Amino acid sequence: VGLQLCSALAACHASGIVHRYLTPANVHLCPRGGDPLFVKLTDFGIATLDDAALELDAAADVHALGVLLQEMLQAAR
Repeated sequence: VGLQLCSALAACHASGIVHRYLTPANVHLCPRGGDPLFVKLTDFGIATLDDAALELDAAADVHALGVLLQEMLQAAR
């Protein structure tokens, strides 16, 4: 799940998109093919293009991802 989240966010950033609202509520697990833990990243309502984001850039997404991964690890204990 963590690797898929990193991959999804990397794809966004490679396209110049900053999500700006990465929370557990915006990460959905849904079965796809043989993978019951396929990750969908949703809610791009306040996303911006990287060059248009004056306050927040991709680093804000990376920080939010780190917090989300930490929460996942703590919940798994």
